[in-house]
Amino acid sequence: MKKTLLLLAGILIVLMLAFRLAYVKMNGGMTERLWYTQHLQYDFSAKVDSVIMLKGNVGLGKIICSLTRGNPNPVLEDSLNRHLTHHKTLRLLLPATKDKVEFIFMGAERLAPGDSVIVNSEGDAIQFFRNGTMVYINELSTTLEARGNPFTF
Repeated sequence: MKKTLLLLAGILIVLMLAFRLAYVKMNGGMTERLWYTQHLQYDFSAKVDSVIMLKGNVGLGKIICSLTRGNPNPVLEDSLNRHLTHHKTLRLLLPATKDKVEFIFMGAERLAPGDSVIVNSEGDAIQFFRNGTMVYINELSTTLEARGNPFTF
């Protein structure tokens, strides 16, 4: 009886430590995403030129846009990545030309050529509009493409 209680107490302690570790890891990853987003200093708008679905007809897609306002600096993303501890890299924009922006977006099936996108990192928002009506809004920090530790969110 005593051995069983000790064994159960040990298992309980290990489980509590595992949950605590998972919580700290998830919270640290989200805090890092918010820090990264705030330091991007992105405030631009663009028009969607094309949507290239990467896996089937729904989910992940590459969005290619023409800039209509602002001047995002993808090189800044590289310098911010040097300061990350929970992620290997975070990225919004893919390398593109001066007047184009490209990014990978989950839920790309909702978008179509001609849609407008507004990115505001200070407000942690990415918004898509079609004919002046909002089609989709999300937190920019959760939209970032992450690479590295699969247990960090």
